[in-house]
Amino acid sequence: MKKTFSLLETILVIVIISILIAYFIPKAKKSLNFANSSQIKSELALIRNGILKKITKNRLLGEDITFNLDEESVQAQNSKLFSNILDFPLLSTNLSKKEIGRWIKISKNRYRIYFSQEGFLDYSYRNGVFKCLSDKELCEKYE
Repeated sequence: MKKTFSLLETILVIVIISILIAYFIPKAKKSLNFANSSQIKSELALIRNGILKKITKNRLLGEDITFNLDEESVQAQNSKLFSNILDFPLLSTNLSKKEIGRWIKISKNRYRIYFSQEGFLDYSYRNGVFKCLSDKELCEKYE
Protein backbone atom coordinates (compact mmCIF):
# COMPACT_ATOMS: atom_id res chain seq x y z
CA MET A 1 0.00 0.00 0.00
CA LYS A 2 1.38 3.43 -1.02
CA LYS A 3 1.58 6.16 1.51
CA THR A 4 0.64 9.57 0.08
CA PHE A 5 0.02 12.99 1.48
CA SER A 6 -3.54 13.80 2.32
CA LEU A 7 -5.22 16.80 0.78
CA LEU A 8 -5.15 18.58 4.13
CA GLU A 9 -1.38 18.09 4.50
CA THR A 10 -0.76 19.36 0.97
CA ILE A 11 -2.89 22.46 1.53
CA LEU A 12 -1.16 23.11 4.86
CA VAL A 13 2.29 22.97 3.23
CA ILE A 14 1.18 25.33 0.43
CA VAL A 15 -0.21 27.80 2.99
CA ILE A 16 3.01 27.74 5.03
CA ILE A 17 5.16 28.27 1.93
CA SER A 18 2.90 31.13 0.80
CA ILE A 19 3.20 32.84 4.18
CA LEU A 20 6.98 32.52 4.13
CA ILE A 21 7.19 33.92 0.60
CA ALA A 22 4.87 36.81 1.48
CA TYR A 23 7.14 37.65 4.40
CA PHE A 24 10.52 37.36 2.68
CA ILE A 25 9.85 39.04 -0.69
CA PRO A 26 9.46 42.57 0.79
CA LYS A 27 12.59 41.98 2.89
CA ALA A 28 14.54 40.98 -0.21
CA LYS A 29 13.30 44.05 -2.09
CA LYS A 30 14.31 46.30 0.81
CA SER A 31 17.78 44.72 0.86
CA LEU A 32 18.13 45.27 -2.89
CA ASN A 33 17.14 48.94 -2.55
CA PHE A 34 19.66 49.36 0.27
CA ALA A 35 22.37 47.77 -1.89
CA ASN A 36 21.58 50.12 -4.80
CA SER A 37 21.64 53.11 -2.47
CA SER A 38 25.00 52.06 -1.05
CA GLN A 39 26.41 51.56 -4.54
CA ILE A 40 25.31 55.05 -5.64
CA LYS A 41 26.77 56.64 -2.50
CA SER A 42 30.11 54.89 -2.95
CA GLU A 43 30.31 55.79 -6.65
CA LEU A 44 29.58 59.43 -5.84
CA ALA A 45 32.36 59.39 -3.26
CA LEU A 46 34.73 57.82 -5.81
CA ILE A 47 33.86 60.41 -8.46
CA ARG A 48 34.26 63.37 -6.11
CA ASN A 49 37.49 61.97 -4.70
CA GLY A 50 38.79 61.43 -8.25
CA ILE A 51 37.98 65.03 -9.16
CA LEU A 52 39.81 66.38 -6.10
CA LYS A 53 42.77 64.11 -6.78
CA LYS A 54 43.00 65.30 -10.42
CA ILE A 55 42.69 68.98 -9.43
CA THR A 56 45.41 68.58 -6.79
CA LYS A 57 47.69 66.79 -9.24
CA ASN A 58 47.18 69.44 -11.93
CA ARG A 59 47.84 72.28 -9.47
CA LEU A 60 51.05 70.66 -8.26
CA LEU A 61 52.21 70.19 -11.86
CA GLY A 62 51.20 73.74 -12.78
CA GLU A 63 48.67 72.50 -15.33
CA ASP A 64 45.17 73.73 -16.10
CA ILE A 65 42.67 72.57 -13.47
CA THR A 66 39.73 72.48 -15.91
CA PHE A 67 39.19 69.08 -17.50
CA ASN A 68 36.46 66.75 -18.72
CA LEU A 69 35.51 63.75 -16.63
CA ASP A 70 35.64 61.53 -19.72
CA GLU A 71 35.75 61.66 -23.52
CA GLU A 72 32.74 59.41 -24.13
CA SER A 73 29.74 60.06 -26.38
CA VAL A 74 26.42 61.23 -24.99
CA GLN A 75 23.98 58.38 -24.17
CA ALA A 76 26.28 55.64 -25.43
CA GLN A 77 25.62 52.16 -24.05
CA ASN A 78 28.50 50.46 -22.16
CA SER A 79 30.89 53.39 -22.55
CA LYS A 80 33.52 53.98 -19.87
CA LEU A 81 32.40 57.05 -17.94
CA PHE A 82 34.67 59.07 -15.64
CA SER A 83 37.75 57.54 -17.28
CA ASN A 84 39.80 60.74 -16.80
CA ILE A 85 39.45 60.63 -13.01
CA LEU A 86 38.89 56.98 -12.02
CA ASP A 87 41.29 54.06 -12.29
CA PHE A 88 38.35 51.79 -13.08
CA PRO A 89 35.75 53.71 -15.14
CA LEU A 90 32.04 53.03 -14.66
CA LEU A 91 30.07 51.44 -17.50
CA SER A 92 27.15 53.49 -18.77
CA THR A 93 23.61 52.79 -19.86
CA ASN A 94 21.30 54.92 -22.01
CA LEU A 95 17.91 56.59 -21.58
CA SER A 96 16.03 53.83 -23.38
CA LYS A 97 17.33 51.07 -21.03
CA LYS A 98 17.44 53.04 -17.75
CA GLU A 99 19.40 50.35 -15.92
CA ILE A 100 19.25 50.86 -12.16
CA GLY A 101 22.58 51.82 -10.63
CA ARG A 102 24.31 52.71 -13.91
CA TRP A 103 25.27 56.19 -15.07
CA ILE A 104 24.08 57.92 -18.24
CA LYS A 105 25.95 60.78 -19.85
CA ILE A 106 23.21 63.30 -20.71
CA SER A 107 25.45 66.03 -22.15
CA LYS A 108 29.10 67.03 -22.06
CA ASN A 109 28.98 67.88 -18.34
CA ARG A 110 25.70 66.31 -17.14
CA TYR A 111 25.16 62.81 -15.83
CA ARG A 112 22.17 60.82 -14.56
CA ILE A 113 21.83 57.69 -12.45
CA TYR A 114 18.60 55.74 -11.86
CA PHE A 115 17.94 54.48 -8.33
CA SER A 116 14.59 52.95 -9.34
CA GLN A 117 12.67 52.37 -12.58
CA GLU A 118 11.37 55.96 -12.62
CA GLY A 119 13.48 57.74 -9.98
CA PHE A 120 16.81 59.29 -10.91
CA LEU A 121 19.43 61.79 -9.81
CA ASP A 122 20.93 64.38 -12.16
CA TYR A 123 24.47 65.69 -11.66
CA SER A 124 26.45 68.46 -13.29
CA TYR A 125 30.20 68.92 -13.40
CA ARG A 126 31.43 72.50 -13.52
CA ASN A 127 34.56 74.21 -12.17
CA GLY A 128 35.73 71.15 -10.26
CA VAL A 129 32.38 70.51 -8.55
CA PHE A 130 30.16 67.47 -9.17
CA LYS A 131 26.82 68.90 -8.06
CA CYS A 132 23.43 67.25 -7.66
CA LEU A 133 20.70 69.02 -9.66
CA SER A 134 17.77 66.92 -8.45
CA ASP A 135 15.39 67.63 -5.58
CA LYS A 136 17.26 68.67 -2.43
CA GLU A 137 15.76 65.85 -0.33
CA LEU A 138 16.77 63.23 -2.89
CA CYS A 139 20.27 64.65 -3.15
CA GLU A 140 20.72 64.56 0.62
CA LYS A 141 19.49 60.97 0.77
CA TYR A 142 22.25 59.81 -1.60
CA GLU A 143 25.05 62.16 -0.53
